[in-house]
Amino acid sequence: GSLLVEKRWFGTVSKVLMARKCGVSIVFLKEGHRLEFDDLEDATSALKFKGVVFNEMKGAMSSQAAQFSKKLASYVYPTSTYHHNSGGEPVDIPDLTYSDLVEFHRTHYHPSNAWFYSYGDMPLATTLEKVEQLALCNFDKIDV
Repeated sequence: GSLLVEKRWFGTVSKVLMARKCGVSIVFLKEGHRLEFDDLEDATSALKFKGVVFNEMKGAMSSQAAQFSKKLASYVYPTSTYHHNSGGEPVDIPDLTYSDLVEFHRTHYHPSNAWFYSYGDMPLATTLEKVEQLALCNFDKIDV
């Protein structure tokens, strides 16, 4: 029922925000990019770029339709967020440094830049109090 939905919603909100508080170094190792030997047992094998986001973006941008759509959006929306490829251009991802990622994450994934939505039979005042207690009290407000 409603209590289970509330518990799941608050659990998700607090996990996401607390993961942000813990830093991104572990996430970067998995999600970012890295060089890895083609054969992990053979240090003389070729090096390849690996990483969840790198591979996802290579797949997402592999079709001509995807490339056309992204290029069109960059011209139609030159001053908005749609101008950019939200996952990163695969060719540019290897140039991303850890410090670049940390700074971007620190600004754009901060609770000060978040919108909270709830749906269903959850009283607003109680919901906002729990968000404050479970997560927001752990962060200082920043100008985004």
